[in-house]
Amino acid sequence: MSPPARARPLSKAAFSPTFSKLKTSIYTDSLRPSAPVSSAHFIRTLSWNAPGTLIATGAADRTLRIWNPEKTNVKNSTELRGHTGGVERVAFHPVNETELASCSSDGMVRFWDVRSKAVVGEVKVGGEPFTLAWTPDGSEIVAGRKDNNLIPISRSTLTTITEHHQPVQTNQCVFTWDGSAIFLTNGDGCVKILRYPSFEHFYTLNAHTSSCYALSISPSGGYLAIGGGDALVSLWDTQEWMCVRTLDKIEGPVKSVDFSFDGSYVVGGSDEDNKLHIAHTETGEYVYTIDTIHPAAYVAWHPCRYVLAYSAEAQGLKIRSTMDVQAPLNPSTLFSVRGLLVVITGGGTSIGLAIASALHQNGASKIYLLGRRIATLEKAVETLKSSSSAPHYVDVLINNAGVIGPRNGIELHESESISQLRGAMLKDWSGWESTMAINTQSVFGVSAAFLPLLEAENIRRHWQGSKVTGYGNARHHSASALEKIGTDADDSRLAHIITVASIASYIRRCAAGLVDNASKGAAAHIGNMLSTLLAEWGIRSNVGRPWNENNIGGLILFLVGNGGTYISGTVQVSDGGRLGVFPSMY
Repeated sequence: MSPPARARPLSKAAFSPTFSKLKTSIYTDSLRPSAPVSSAHFIRTLSWNAPGTLIATGAADRTLRIWNPEKTNVKNSTELRGHTGGVERVAFHPVNETELASCSSDGMVRFWDVRSKAVVGEVKVGGEPFTLAWTPDGSEIVAGRKDNNLIPISRSTLTTITEHHQPVQTNQCVFTWDGSAIFLTNGDGCVKILRYPSFEHFYTLNAHTSSCYALSISPSGGYLAIGGGDALVSLWDTQEWMCVRTLDKIEGPVKSVDFSFDGSYVVGGSDEDNKLHIAHTETGEYVYTIDTIHPAAYVAWHPCRYVLAYSAEAQGLKIRSTMDVQAPLNPSTLFSVRGLLVVITGGGTSIGLAIASALHQNGASKIYLLGRRIATLEKAVETLKSSSSAPHYVDVLINNAGVIGPRNGIELHESESISQLRGAMLKDWSGWESTMAINTQSVFGVSAAFLPLLEAENIRRHWQGSKVTGYGNARHHSASALEKIGTDADDSRLAHIITVASIASYIRRCAAGLVDNASKGAAAHIGNMLSTLLAEWGIRSNVGRPWNENNIGGLILFLVGNGGTYISGTVQVSDGGRLGVFPSMY
């Protein structure tokens, strides 16, 4: 299953005009909207699943419900029954989008399959559990009881691992994105940072003048938002552990706080404020206010889009949602390569030079041509007027270098005897080694050599570096910082490898020569393998097969431009329909 698509980030200036156009939908399970609703039925906990296709709500009257955000009618929701006490907290599994954890005052932590409505596991932790926090990989979950005990639970064995008593009340727990530490909000106004799984004390943040109720870590891991009983949300730099700004527009204790999917915006919820104030993370400026009529104590941003869910007391659940078509779109940027640094192997002639020309004419900042013939490269550089300074990062690597190798296609098809066929197949046998090395081995070798520069570009664009594993664990991106490097705020491109293949990669009929088919087929397969191998490292890989020098420019501009941001692991074939005529495999 492919990972969920993320919306285009919005700049601070564009957020308010866009968000103001959105529609708020109401989700209520009351069959008579005008009938009074008990406060015990008010939503007290929210959780989106990893792709944002479902949202769970829980209430003190034991109501636990799964909503489809696209359908407001209660008939399209699912109620999960089994708890004998009030539902205190719900939390979807960080990887498995159909598994939900819940805890209740009945002393149970239950695991549900939301498709079948069945309990797939339960653990009795005793007391009154009221907080839940999954480890990032979903292998364990920590339940917090009202008697100040934290209990890690193994999801695979459905057993408690140990208990850790805390000296003061712990209101919420959140893990760091690598799972090596856990944050605890305390009733004394502090946030404690403990190493995990040892629960060894690491650091204490003196955050607020009264109880800390809520906290959230930004998708990039760069900020920690803390909500307190003093009606403040404090934002902390997780590198220096300094409070960089405070949000003070909320009236009443802050019971929940959450970052948008890209970390650009933050919002807090209070049970005494009839407004939700959305602030820009980097500057602390308020960019939008939602009038909620009723206090909205619990808030949760969609994991992939600018969609905000919040509790609405008697009205149930409200979701302010949008579709991507409402986001501002500038057609001129779809195929823009402005500012990109591109490396092309075999870039001195033919297809390679056509690629370089298309990129140069459309604003690429630097183009580096790699090849075997210095005279050819010098002539190409002179033509493009490219730069010769050494790069510290690379946006796009294009593996274009290749040779045809021994030509035996005609002899193969004209052979009249088995001995002639044997001779044709072994013709220029010594040329196979160098052809395979250039057409296949170099794709792996050059790609490997450029990996540090490709990752450096991701980091320069404020993407999370290193390896990210697990379905639903999105690579964190600080889109609001892109303006600092002169890049549009909605530019979410990752580093990219493009392997230029051939029609010989897929056609079963030998045209130029056997080694041409074999090596180009292997090159295309290597490009596909790289897309899988490098996906966890945030580097895209695609394979392109151009028809001639003219249409390769359009194909490359599409793949490396904003229009191809989410293209990876594909083969783009431009062959005039030959794969539909000749025996082929594609």
